[in-house]
Parts: sequence; C-alpha cells; structure tokens
Amino acid sequence: QIMAVEAAAYHAERMERHPEDYPPRIAELIQFGLSVPAREYSLALDFQHKLLMDHQTNCEPYPWVTPATMDLPPDTSTTGDPKFNSPWSFLGWPTISVPIAWSENGLPIAAQLVGPSGTEKPLFDHAVYLEKLVSLPKRQPATP
Repeated sequence: QIMAVEAAAYHAERMERHPEDYPPRIAELIQFGLSVPAREYSLALDFQHKLLMDHQTNCEPYPWVTPATMDLPPDTSTTGDPKFNSPWSFLGWPTISVPIAWSENGLPIAAQLVGPSGTEKPLFDHAVYLEKLVSLPKRQPATP
C-alpha cells in the first residue's frame, strides 16, 4: 500500500495527461494507490516503522545475499516478480543485483545484495568484489 500511495502521489497527475506512458501494471498500481484510505496508509507506515526499528538493530552482518528473482528477466512490460525485492523496498533498504551466471538462452541470472539504510557504499563495494570474484564473461545483448 505504501508504494502504491506514493506512486500515485508522484505520478497520478502526469498519468492523467499522458496515460500512454504508463504500462498496464504500473497504471494499476497508481490507480490502486489513489483508492487507499488515509487510515490504511497511516497504519501501513506505522507497521513499516516498527519493522525498521526491529531490523535496524538486528541486521548484522550485512550485506545479505538473496536471489534477485525466481525467473529469467521478463520483457519490458514488467520488472518481474517482486518476491525478492518487495521486503527491501518496503523497508526502504538499498539493494543491488549482480549478474553471476548466464542462462541457456543468454539472459543474466543475478544475486541481490541487501543492506540497511545508509549502507549504499558498502553494498557497491561488495558488488564490485562479487563481480570480480565471479568474473562473468561479458556478452552483447541479443538484437531483436
């Protein structure tokens, strides 16, 4: 709900003027955000704050490493299944995905590094280290 309300606050006016700029799933998210009652948004913010307070003090060591996704990269109509990034987006924690392998059809498979707010620099440092460690050969994207 928080992401939907905040997406609506930022994009609703522009989406009214230029609906063609918004893919269906993003437009649905914005429309949903416009329908969320203020009380529900406030309760969601309270819950988010409680989770942040608990996890900020209990998150060592970081970065945490998770899969970036359960599937191969999707087409451009979506950013894919949010299972592995929604918790971090909800907490406002930075993530960075690092390609670690190539699928059989040439698409990247990635690991996601996660850390609490304020750890962007260490996350980038860890990502650079992981990239060097994996030493994945570079590939040109397929041309449609």
